[in-house]
Amino acid sequence: MLLSLCFAAIYAADETVINYAKGPVKQIIIANRYINCNNVLHNTKVRRQIYMYDSKGRLKDEVIYNDNKFQHRYVYQYSDSICMKYEYGPKRIIKGNYCRMRMDSAGNRITSETYINGKFFSADSTVYDEYGRKIEHYEIPSQQNTFALRFTFEYDSLGRLSKKRDFLYGGGMVICSVEYLPDGSFTEYHSDVVGQKRTFHYFVNEKGLLVEVQWENSERTVYSDFDKYGNWLKSERIRPEDGTIVVDRVIEYYE
Repeated sequence: MLLSLCFAAIYAADETVINYAKGPVKQIIIANRYINCNNVLHNTKVRRQIYMYDSKGRLKDEVIYNDNKFQHRYVYQYSDSICMKYEYGPKRIIKGNYCRMRMDSAGNRITSETYINGKFFSADSTVYDEYGRKIEHYEIPSQQNTFALRFTFEYDSLGRLSKKRDFLYGGGMVICSVEYLPDGSFTEYHSDVVGQKRTFHYFVNEKGLLVEVQWENSERTVYSDFDKYGNWLKSERIRPEDGTIVVDRVIEYYE
């Protein structure tokens, strides 16, 4: 389980997450549809996610539904350098479930503490360089009381992420190195201490927009229907054995 999580592509995780978009974003509504290889609905339930942002581009509300049935909601409240994240049930706030985050002047999260039922659950701390780039990330996992180094990040002479180290909780390490091509496309090489390796290929179009991610097992994700800000409105994750997951996004802007 840990290994599969650590082998997740770092750019897909950090740069193309579905609740992220460039520009003066006000709201993103996302629908996930599951389709089998014969283009027949495999699961009629649709997962819907709604993310709302304030005029400064900060996430202020997120709500998740499965087939129009409420799943969870998080509300973010900002005050100076502190952001409080509260969890809500269908009708009211869930007392004792919250996260306190401290931000720097650029809006980067420096630390966070998460509480469940009013009791400490976990914490993290991130170190940035003079350019505002992550260089170290520490975490206190549940049931522990001291920070442990979880990730380190390195960058090339152009400021692009070139290497990420993932220190596993149970021991060991996964290293991801990034190789860039002249057209802006790039490849990630993942390897761990026991010799397991995985490769992810990323392809951009002539405008520099990410249009496809390929896994070595023939799985791929294709991004399309870009708006004027360069944000994709549709993605298709194609799994040869399991079928296709289609993600549709509707993005509303402050304009």
